[in-house]
Amino acid sequence: MRRILSSFICIVILIAALSVNVQAESDSINKQYTSDDFYNIAAKIIDWKKQEIGTNGDYLICDKYLEKAGTTACDWYVIGMARLGIKDDYSSYLAVVKENIKSKYTLESKLSKVKSTEWHRAILTVNACRGNAEDLLGDGTINLVSDGIYNRGLTASLGKQGINGWIWGLIALNNMNYDIPENSYYTKEDIIKEIVSRQLSDGGFALSGKTGDPDITAMAIQALAPYYKNKNCNYNIDSVVDNAVMFLSRVQLENGGFQSFGTRNSESIAQVIIALCAINIDIQNDRRFIKNNNTMLDAIMSFRMNDGGFIHSFDYDNNNPESQPDKSNSMAGEQVLLAMAALYRYENNMNSLYDFTDINSNNIIDKSELTENDILFIHKSLDNVTSQDYSRAVSLLSKANNKDYQNRLNNIILKSDEIKNIIDTLNNDIYNVIYPLDKIGVSQRNSIEDLFKRYNSLSDIDKKYILYYDDLVTAKIKAESSQRSVIIMVILIIITIILALIVITRIRSRKKKNSLSDLYPNDEE
Repeated sequence: MRRILSSFICIVILIAALSVNVQAESDSINKQYTSDDFYNIAAKIIDWKKQEIGTNGDYLICDKYLEKAGTTACDWYVIGMARLGIKDDYSSYLAVVKENIKSKYTLESKLSKVKSTEWHRAILTVNACRGNAEDLLGDGTINLVSDGIYNRGLTASLGKQGINGWIWGLIALNNMNYDIPENSYYTKEDIIKEIVSRQLSDGGFALSGKTGDPDITAMAIQALAPYYKNKNCNYNIDSVVDNAVMFLSRVQLENGGFQSFGTRNSESIAQVIIALCAINIDIQNDRRFIKNNNTMLDAIMSFRMNDGGFIHSFDYDNNNPESQPDKSNSMAGEQVLLAMAALYRYENNMNSLYDFTDINSNNIIDKSELTENDILFIHKSLDNVTSQDYSRAVSLLSKANNKDYQNRLNNIILKSDEIKNIIDTLNNDIYNVIYPLDKIGVSQRNSIEDLFKRYNSLSDIDKKYILYYDDLVTAKIKAESSQRSVIIMVILIIITIILALIVITRIRSRKKKNSLSDLYPNDEE
């Protein structure tokens, strides 16, 4: 009986010990983040970005931010904010993006001769701001979806820049579930086939080489996500995606993070998070993505700085020279922002990050009213207009419903556009005149003086956009130095000639005197 009782007690103790171990393992995994946590992390990133550009207003999209509207550095923040439903001035951003694209479409290369992803990012940005990427201007002249995706092959291969072109082409195409006309250069099947064919033997995808890269693999999953678990889709997408997921699980680090090109970084984690959310994988609880009791959230939050921003990596990365291990990085911030938007939407059972088909029900509150400062700007004198006023005038024009306001803003746009052209022309002329610097001589002095006059005629604000001013100063010094050298040389030559003339005159005078002495000798006897 004692043996039975002893055995029973041992079993109870063993079960209790196992329970404690299981509980300890569970407790060792860091906290479970909620959708509110994701939203707040994203909001802090936006606050950091405001600090970086030097604005303390309620909105990130301000005059200074609008100056770079339509660029990689700005578009992704706007997309992330819009997908989180953060209140901001999206209509102004859309207005400036549309005007910039309209201007670029006058060039032969349009948005880009090589990078089709310029179109794909523009499609996502326009749609996030509630524009129409299929008919940007509303007059049928610009169709970003046609030019950048299914008819891209008429000018250059969609994959000219590598697999990125195929991946982001498919993401942008499915963004609003666009239909492709029958006579198009590419079909959806063509694009899917190109992506699938590039899967490597390890299950991953990469820009080049035979070893998968977590970033590109994650992006490939994002592109193929709409076809995952879809019985009507060919090319065995389920197997392709499952193998890619297994690859990501295998290469995940013990701290829960990922590395690309040998560097642990926040962006790789962000891309994997976006991918797994798109195929409904719970990154906080799926054991495939918990390593040494660390989740991807544990890893990505280790890159967070006290100012709310995120760093790229803990070490200086030669592949990303702008990043610093102790300073929040704009690209890292944008990628983590997108990851937080993806998680927020996943937790709230909303469409995935790049599925904008719910855009009409997405409650984005836009700042669209004219303020007192806006009205003061509209009435500013044309004599005080600078190139910086272009973006603001364009954004306000989309809101102004007063004819007088519209006329004034159009005049400001024309004036600021004229100044921008003057700046561009001056930058081009400076470059052509002063380079190479080691060849600068007297012959360039007048041209350099003219360039300085044109520079000095600009406002202090516009002078900041002259790219080669320091070298222009150097060129002026070299030209003036060359001129001084020439003047000194001329003076020396003149002095030499004068001295030579004096010597020659004296010699002749002496010879003449000697000749007279021979003719009329002085007989002192």
